[in-house]
Amino acid sequence: MKKKQWQGWGPGEQAEQHYLVQSRALAGGGDVRHVSEFLRASGWRDKSKSGGPLFMESPDRTVRVAYDPYVVPGGWTIHGKANGPNGEWSAHLGRQTPVEIVAGLTDALTRPREAHAPNVWAPLQEQNWHTRFEGEHYMATSPDGTAWMQYHQGNDGSAMWWTGAKDKQGNGWTANFTPNTPMHLVQAFSTELAGPEPVMRPRGRVPHSAQIRTWSVSVKPSQLSALQQARITAARAATWARNSTRSTRPRTSVRPYTPAGGARTRRPVPRSPMPALTPDTIRTLTETLSDLTDYLRENPDPVEALALVEPLLDEYTGLPVQLADTLRALARAVQDHPDVPRTAQGDLLITELRTAAWEQADQHTLHYVLDDLRDLYGSAVASEPGCCWCR
Repeated sequence: MKKKQWQGWGPGEQAEQHYLVQSRALAGGGDVRHVSEFLRASGWRDKSKSGGPLFMESPDRTVRVAYDPYVVPGGWTIHGKANGPNGEWSAHLGRQTPVEIVAGLTDALTRPREAHAPNVWAPLQEQNWHTRFEGEHYMATSPDGTAWMQYHQGNDGSAMWWTGAKDKQGNGWTANFTPNTPMHLVQAFSTELAGPEPVMRPRGRVPHSAQIRTWSVSVKPSQLSALQQARITAARAATWARNSTRSTRPRTSVRPYTPAGGARTRRPVPRSPMPALTPDTIRTLTETLSDLTDYLRENPDPVEALALVEPLLDEYTGLPVQLADTLRALARAVQDHPDVPRTAQGDLLITELRTAAWEQADQHTLHYVLDDLRDLYGSAVASEPGCCWCR
């Protein structure tokens, strides 16, 4: 691993002019990476095609987030599959919906649902939005009248959430959510919609509107990068915490291979006492990996190859997760030992270990790649005349 020493801002780095914009609802779309990088750091799969629209899928494949600026009207589409008692749902947000508000919803997709009952209107009322009934609809409008949130009920019994923002020049956006969109997601959206904090936009990307306030600020590129990295680090930390919680539960055996559409079962495997660890025992593990690599280079049957690699990429106990945990544990052991000198160089080396752990943990979703390969190969073989799957 190459050493990466932070050299500070550097004398050649030039500050760039940006603007803080308030109200945020009229700040314009912003940088899509504010949403996508957080999802990627949370273990979501980026299935976008090169040069095409953004398309991301949750680790359990139940939710998809897409952003397409190349069609009319374009914008965000978020779709959730039916899951147990929860029906299928979707949300559509206009292209000029600020990414900070979109992230209110998409960030919430990566977090466990809280126990308390959600209340969509509470965050709006806390920011002095005016709530009221308008006929069959319940409505909330921002203090300046530019943004709204409405639960819309049609004469035919249909219903939906309708929201948006628009200035007097007609600039703005709208969004709608199907009525069975999980309420905690709608609340997360309304929280960011009503957020009082201004958002930042680069020069040339500030909407021409008489109903926004702006403040000019000088920002260095590394400062902008640090802000984005803080979001990514928070997403990774939360993902690791959830994975660590799951990995402490009693484990079962590796999933056996079954054809597409077949059921996979886990059978408990008793744990044997841990032997004394020595460099030789660890070296045996690396030699086994080397043997596996040699075997895969001999063009084995794909079914056998996938079955052998599957334990390495298990969602909870696979190599990416285990190596990430090992590197973090090593960093903690070195940092906490009283005989280790506290120096800037030592802190940098420990940071390198933790950075490497982050990079490893980001690969924990590779087990889905194996599933896709298995389905693809299974479909191809099953379509051949006279072939059948047997195990």
